[in-house]
Amino acid sequence: MIKVLNAYTEEIDDVETAVLSLLEQLGPDKNLLKNSAALVHCYFEFIESGVVEELHKRLGIPTVGTTTTALGVSGVIGDMMLSVTVLTSDDIRFSSGVSGAVHSGEIAKPVTDVYKEVTAGFAVKPALLLAFPPLLKGEGQGGDVFVAELDKASGGDMPLFGTLPITNESGERMSVVIYEGKVYESSMALLALYGDLKPEFYTVAVTEKSFQAKRAKITGAKLNIIETINGIPVDKYLESIGLPPASVPYNIPLLLHEEDGSKVFRTGLKVHDDGSLSISGLMPKKAEISFCSIDAGDVVESTGNLLKSIMESNAAENRGVLIYACGSRFWILGPRWRDELDSAASVIGMWVPCLFVYSGGEVFPSILENGNVSNHLQNFSVIVCVL
Repeated sequence: MIKVLNAYTEEIDDVETAVLSLLEQLGPDKNLLKNSAALVHCYFEFIESGVVEELHKRLGIPTVGTTTTALGVSGVIGDMMLSVTVLTSDDIRFSSGVSGAVHSGEIAKPVTDVYKEVTAGFAVKPALLLAFPPLLKGEGQGGDVFVAELDKASGGDMPLFGTLPITNESGERMSVVIYEGKVYESSMALLALYGDLKPEFYTVAVTEKSFQAKRAKITGAKLNIIETINGIPVDKYLESIGLPPASVPYNIPLLLHEEDGSKVFRTGLKVHDDGSLSISGLMPKKAEISFCSIDAGDVVESTGNLLKSIMESNAAENRGVLIYACGSRFWILGPRWRDELDSAASVIGMWVPCLFVYSGGEVFPSILENGNVSNHLQNFSVIVCVL
């Protein structure tokens, strides 16, 4: 069993005041059990001011996390805020690590090395691996490559759940991974959970009414580029179903239906002169595709419906809930960015410890009908882990 403790602060500049407030909310001397670790998510300036580093020193347990555009915890919502979510247990054990810096074409070794680090000394695989890849945009450096390499290192069939960093400020250096109070721009942090843990996973991106067309077959693709759908260039296919090709990048979620039964949401990046479409992740060898539409109302409705179904099933009773939502949803909401967070808070209530963080990409484990795990990086989606 895992006990989940939440704390937050909006105090950026006064490090002592911020850290004391967090510690008072958490009450580590009386509330921490035998084994503990913490997830830290925040606005970038909490790193620059020293709050993140001092919190790690004073808390005295492993801390991992990312920067974010906005978050919600304990019924409080903010964009310039820091949250700390402590996972503590007498029977679940934790192991954490951070990879070496990643360079183009050199992802496999750092990922394999950090996986070996967090699994050293354990006779079994982790029951759950929380993964925090960096936000890199070079060719072959996307978050899905980190997920694929981590799957290889682990032998597969182990749930991965987590997020990439994101920022609402200009400059990619502000989108960073946090580990042990330090900042990492091109490294992946891991938190492995061992023991009799039975996490449950849920995801949604859009409501059923948002799908624009039936599934179509991807007939030509390489790397992260879709060349043809149903045997014709992508731009021509889009026109045939009433979607202007120029509207697809950033605005239209793509749903890939993979051969193993898993479903993955992606973002369109660019329609090229030859009619092909680059997307935010590597293409599977065999897949079908659906195009969707999404607006502010759909963002709020889809999240609310998902969380209602979880709460009504009592899946979260006496448990904690971790939620990561794609930053695209934050930007679609615009000035109404609080609406999705408000919806989540109103559905879950104050009695279930919950963390809601906006994401630069969602690491999610699809549990297939045969019970196998298919790990992917998603976009546009909300992902939920009930611990």
